[in-house]
Amino acid sequence: MEPMISFQNVSKKFSRNIKRAMFYGVKDLLSELVGRKKSTDLRPTEFWALDGISFELNRGESLGFIGHNGAGKTTSLKLINGLIAPDKGEIKVQGKIGALIALGAGFNPVLTGRENIKISAAALGYTEQEIEERIDEIIEFSEIGEFIDAPVQSYSSGMMARLGFSVAIHTSPDILLVDEVLAVGDLNFVIKCFKKIHDFRNHGGSIILVSHNLYAIRANCDKVLWIEKGQVRGYGDTKDVCDEYEDYVNSQTAVQGEEFFSSVLSLKNIQYNDLIDTEDLEVDIEIEFKQNIKDVIISLSLFSLAGVNVSSTCHNVESVEAGVFKTKAKFLNTKLSRGNYYLNLVVAEGNINNQLAAVINRYKIKVERKAKFVGEGLCSFDSTWVNL
Repeated sequence: MEPMISFQNVSKKFSRNIKRAMFYGVKDLLSELVGRKKSTDLRPTEFWALDGISFELNRGESLGFIGHNGAGKTTSLKLINGLIAPDKGEIKVQGKIGALIALGAGFNPVLTGRENIKISAAALGYTEQEIEERIDEIIEFSEIGEFIDAPVQSYSSGMMARLGFSVAIHTSPDILLVDEVLAVGDLNFVIKCFKKIHDFRNHGGSIILVSHNLYAIRANCDKVLWIEKGQVRGYGDTKDVCDEYEDYVNSQTAVQGEEFFSSVLSLKNIQYNDLIDTEDLEVDIEIEFKQNIKDVIISLSLFSLAGVNVSSTCHNVESVEAGVFKTKAKFLNTKLSRGNYYLNLVVAEGNINNQLAAVINRYKIKVERKAKFVGEGLCSFDSTWVNL
């Protein structure tokens, strides 16, 4: 079966200078009019917003787009919707598209919500009778109420998102393009939208969902395309690509690793399993003390790469003699969310603030959860369910 959307090595360039962009646009248009191909090379002030993007969306599938702002996600949606044309590559689209790419996209601000619904539906090829049959359902779903007959320019961003989504989903598209705009709606409306998206998929509709909310991507998408600086960084299974993206984001914000050792000790060795699921995490530590020390505190902490302290454990030793001191720590039945973590070590005397040694963001642990669904959050607790 032919895919609903096919991108084959698609590239799109823009100019950073508005005057240059207008000049290049006119030049390319004239080239096409005389039968010559427009330039596919970068000219001064131009850059590749998309560079060799390839993916496919099949009937009934949901594809998530993730990546930082400016990565090229919205540009891809505009290419699919035909708002702009690619400079390289081939795009094939089968079926009718319902697009919610930006707040108020396609709406006339001086017309009312009701008038904009009619214009949007007419642009999609609906007759006046077909529009009248659908308009009450569109208005009811949008929850605009009496404001439906007010000019759209008076709408809040949330009202604009409600109306835009309601028009897009109720005009029976084959493909639904949803950008981050649902983030501005209230929780009840967002839940209602995702229920509608679920029904749309169950009836064979195909969806592209752009969101920074990885929970929404994980819950609603079969596959994920990760775009970064106009290029594909990951494409495939939702779990795998989202995990890779989270690791990348956390690594960008992680604090640089640091070490501190006073003259009275040195770290001889530290051993642990750097790949775990839910088993015990055992850490073997060897410290060489240069002199006898009383009231020693040895602390191990698990931190996320974003700097969140997930769990800590302390070992208090009344006195340590000069020489090599060995100890073993255990985090029992670890149930961390999948991803990467740091194991941080602190050795102190008397109180935790009187530090003799500290090793921060040096030792990394990767957690892989093999369970099909383990929930979201930093960790999961043991729990039981009883039917009453």
